Amino acid sequence: MLHTNHGPWIIVSLTVLFALSGLLVVVPAQIRDDMYILSVPMQRDGATSLATMEKVIEQQQGHLQTAKGSNFLSAEWPDRSSVMIYPPFSLASPGPELRYICVRSQGGAKAFCEKLAQAYQKQAQTKGR
Repeated sequence: MLHTNHGPWIIVSLTVLFALSGLLVVVPAQIRDDMYILSVPMQRDGATSLATMEKVIEQQQGHLQTAKGSNFLSAEWPDRSSVMIYPPFSLASPGPELRYICVRSQGGAKAFCEKLAQAYQKQAQTKGR
């Protein structure tokens, strides 16, 4: 019968394995802010609101990925941030809100979405005067 002593290697392997798994448990996972959904009160009707948002996107150096006058907007920025904006109801009837879906692979989607919403509100107020 051939007898080999694997005991020390098994102990070392298990020790390394437990040490590595302990690191995974001890170090909390970093929560990434890659995607954020925001509802923003709409001005007048969906078509007017989307037209206002088109201007905001262009002012913020975004590039529209949809044709002007579409029933939703999709835009992308040079840093690969993107937004999709749509009214949850018909463009012809006044609806309560626009929905923003913001994506930033490097994080910061919430701040990006909120910045766009603030610019939209400011533009809508200026347009209403």
